[in-house]
Amino acid sequence: MSGPSPNPDELYKPITAKTLSERQQQALRTCLSVRFKGVVSHTTALDLLRVERPERLLNNHQLHITVSKRHLRRQQFGPDSPDIAMHQWKDLTAEHTIMLSAGLRVLSSEATWGLLAPDLRIDELTEVAESLIRHGHATEASLEEFLTSQRFPGKAKCRASLALVVTGSDSPKETQLRLCLYSYGLDRFEVNYRVPDILSDQGGDITLDLADCELKIGIEYAGDQHRTEQRQWRRDLQKHRLLESMGWMILQVTQLDLANPINRERLAMRIASARAQRAGHPLMLSTQIPWEMLADRRRHSLR
Repeated sequence: MSGPSPNPDELYKPITAKTLSERQQQALRTCLSVRFKGVVSHTTALDLLRVERPERLLNNHQLHITVSKRHLRRQQFGPDSPDIAMHQWKDLTAEHTIMLSAGLRVLSSEATWGLLAPDLRIDELTEVAESLIRHGHATEASLEEFLTSQRFPGKAKCRASLALVVTGSDSPKETQLRLCLYSYGLDRFEVNYRVPDILSDQGGDITLDLADCELKIGIEYAGDQHRTEQRQWRRDLQKHRLLESMGWMILQVTQLDLANPINRERLAMRIASARAQRAGHPLMLSTQIPWEMLADRRRHSLR
């Protein structure tokens, strides 16, 4: 299902270069051009719902269909259908589907998240969950309800993912940034934090992607548009100068910082160094924590 990975160089470009609307329209055209029995699912369902895919699946162009019975999977397209991926979920019922205006049956957001589990890492599943929540297709409660009430492959992976989910991230990149820091033991960050007692020149709230409120450290993910759009660049500069005048330390992160394990480790060291500087004493930086172990720690800390 995963298909070929995107060229690493392409990941420095905004992943929204092909907009969610364009992906939705392409998926709609593909679905309407094929006769099939079943429910549109997996990454095709994400496209139809206008939800971001994990980067590793950006180049997967198959139409994904899920059926409840094995014979439907075998009979519809035969063994050699490279453009169509058929999946079977024997517990699939009408309650797991939604109907689009075009008459297409699509897997529900919660079931889409669950059925993607076998092909995704825990951090990628967390990214999908937060994107579904951000776009209003799911809530932490609805994902929890699906997890506890349904049988499906990859359930343990979804349980670990849900322990890492935080509502409020503004983009998949912000989720990746937070999870990167989590994986090195760097937690206690507020997500999409509204700085109190201060407004922008336009009268709006000033927010930070991640904030250590105790040490007054703000972390901002700067996508390419922050650099190439002059108005955005000027707003960011003004915002950061204003916050720094109030005693905040602002650290910017780019795609390059998240591009590979070496860069992610260097990013974690930079954030840990900033915390040590603000705290006035050395801080220990963890080696990278496996996702399952990190999820267990999060579950215990939230009890």
